[in-house]
Amino acid sequence: MKVSKHVIELAKVQARKSVLRHRHGAVLLDSKGKVINTGYNHSVFSSEIPNRRSHCIHAEQAALTGLRGQRVRGCSIVVVRVNAKDELLLSRPCKRCWNLLTRKGVQCVVYSTSAADITFERL
Repeated sequence: MKVSKHVIELAKVQARKSVLRHRHGAVLLDSKGKVINTGYNHSVFSSEIPNRRSHCIHAEQAALTGLRGQRVRGCSIVVVRVNAKDELLLSRPCKRCWNLLTRKGVQCVVYSTSAADITFERL
């Protein structure tokens, strides 16, 4: 799957918003390549968690937030990770996010690799 440099740059912009050590950004695209939503990994604090611990919202989860299933089904998601030099690093979704994307009906996952390249996998 070919993704425009504009979309990759948009995902990098999202990743730069993260204050976490591993900065990931995501862009959700419809079947025609139009941007539906974006997200980045961040921590949230919950009073329901003992000792007021935080938990991490992954970039993929953030990009899906607020969208109904029909809007997501058939989409693609682009996920990148950047370092302090703005270089691409491995950002293949974790197993939990992979399962979430599959359940939501996302068709294709495009992600940065440790070789500073972009690859994709169909779900």
